[in-house]
Amino acid sequence: MNTILEWLNENASALGVVLIACPLAWTMIQWFLIKRSEERDRQFKVYHMLVKELVQPDEEGSIYLDRQIAVVFELERLKEYRKLSVRILKGLRDRWSKLASVNTPFQRLIDQIDETIAELEK
Repeated sequence: MNTILEWLNENASALGVVLIACPLAWTMIQWFLIKRSEERDRQFKVYHMLVKELVQPDEEGSIYLDRQIAVVFELERLKEYRKLSVRILKGLRDRWSKLASVNTPFQRLIDQIDETIAELEK
């Protein structure tokens, strides 16, 4: 028992630092976990908003081609959703390729889809 008390007495300052550092470290870990969770939630919302912008017409019932091209380009940045984005874009490319043969401006959208798919599949 004496040796334990002696050891505690000799290392009191080190133990004090450890006791102070533990709650601080735990608080920092919790903060990082919360921030990571918030970032995932934000990316989830951004991704679903982009997909909606890509496929859903606006209030006037029209979808603007340049906006769609920009959305397809932005999907490259959300790497966490890579597999899903590739499947969605391949499906849209197959469906919209028919429009591109009739309406040549749509070919720009098809080209962007192909570029984004190639980038996501790297």
